[in-house]
Amino acid sequence: MDTENLPDKNELIGHEAGNYVSAIVNGWPEKEGQDSLWMEGEEAIVAFNDYKKSIRDDDIRGQAEALRTLESFDEVNMPAKSREDLDKTLDLIDSAEAYERMLEEGYEKEIPIGEVMKPFEWYDGIDVGYDELDVKGSEALKAVSNTIVKNWLEHADGDEDDTRMWVDYEENEDDVVLSIYDDGPGWPDEGVEFDSDCKDQGIGLCTANFIAEEYGGDLTDYEPDTGGAGYEWTLQKA
Repeated sequence: MDTENLPDKNELIGHEAGNYVSAIVNGWPEKEGQDSLWMEGEEAIVAFNDYKKSIRDDDIRGQAEALRTLESFDEVNMPAKSREDLDKTLDLIDSAEAYERMLEEGYEKEIPIGEVMKPFEWYDGIDVGYDELDVKGSEALKAVSNTIVKNWLEHADGDEDDTRMWVDYEENEDDVVLSIYDDGPGWPDEGVEFDSDCKDQGIGLCTANFIAEEYGGDLTDYEPDTGGAGYEWTLQKA
């Protein structure tokens, strides 16, 4: 696939990390009556405002730096939900930076499959099973997992309490095949296209498929017995 047809790396940040931004802190510091429970002190306020500015400026490095500054503050006083969402966003920043390196440097290394599966484990409505081993790839593969989860949340009634997703695991000599499926409304009648021009689609399934293929695997759709949407994702063993 021609990389010129892929979305800009900053768009990936906007689509993915942006899903969690609103809950990183418990309230916006400058809004009356919505003071944060944990962000006390000028340094924290500056870091948070730097983060918001870096979003407006499409500055991926600035976002990462500001988030990691926020991460360094006292965890004891940070609400659990804020900590959870901050950790998710930092993971997505990491995957976006790995995506950037993949495009610019042909970035590849070995990565534990548990790291690839992290986005599935963030939600109670997903049953995940796999054996620990290393696969070919980088943290960019987490963007593929997150795209599948995001589509499930957006299209399968949008609530992990009402629908479920399953991840089945099959290890072969050279690869691992993940069957990922839900009990939502399923694929649209017109079908799906993973290989189309990705430019205006953000991360999307098209870009997710590109990332999977970059490391020798692929991402295809199927119709599971649960009646929902199904993905078969092949990962090459390291």
